[in-house]
Amino acid sequence: MKKSLLALAVLGAFAGTASAQSSVTIYGVLDMSIAKANQKAGTAYAVNPGAPAGDVWTMQQSTTSRLGFRGNEDLGGGLSAQFQIEHRFNPDTGAQNQTPFWNGRSYVQLSSAAAGAVYLGREYTPAFWVQLKSDPFGNDGVGQTGVGINWAGYMTPDFPSGVTGTGGTPPTSPVQAAWPAGGSARSSNTIGYKTPSLGGLTANVAVSLSEATQQGRNTGFNVEYAAGPIYAGLGFEKINDGASDGRGVTNFALHYNLGFVKPMFYYAKSKS
Repeated sequence: MKKSLLALAVLGAFAGTASAQSSVTIYGVLDMSIAKANQKAGTAYAVNPGAPAGDVWTMQQSTTSRLGFRGNEDLGGGLSAQFQIEHRFNPDTGAQNQTPFWNGRSYVQLSSAAAGAVYLGREYTPAFWVQLKSDPFGNDGVGQTGVGINWAGYMTPDFPSGVTGTGGTPPTSPVQAAWPAGGSARSSNTIGYKTPSLGGLTANVAVSLSEATQQGRNTGFNVEYAAGPIYAGLGFEKINDGASDGRGVTNFALHYNLGFVKPMFYYAKSKS
């Protein structure tokens, strides 16, 4: 009788493993265009500083081309594991577009349906989620607000395609000249926690360990409500790097989906 029960228990364990679902998705973007610009030679804001004055033709991207992998593994009992890694590149040359190699989201996560999720790695900061969800274009392409306002303008951005910095410093342009060195919409060395949804209400808190890098320690949180046609979000973020302590942002968003149109209000106040 004991042997029979043991056999049934072993079969049950194998059955639970076989029923678990897993998936890996390969995704990406290839974006190329030919652009014509007119420049004055020798200016700081020239499209191609080495070219003479006049018309300049360049091959560029409106959004950074990327290759990514993300996966989900159902562990059973309400538990699951996720991962995501994303690389940025220039398709016209094949060269790496940004540093580090996995410059996009690069993290692992353990999720519980009842207790929420814990994640480790390079991930969006909690406050950035509020801004991202409040850009009609999702911070992508030529219409995005993320490049122009640089996510409230208090940190060095992930440079858009065709715009690169030297030695980690921001590229020179009228808007970008005031951007201090620091992190980006993503923070490396992050430990974060996301609550489960409680009637549409969620919270996310994270700290990014500086590990003696230029990035500094990034601490932040958000509180979001999404149910029916309403979305509301509040975010806060602060950076301590030993040199420019206290840089950060507080932001707030409110959306209402009317079906045929969705008005969105977004406000951010940053300290640089």
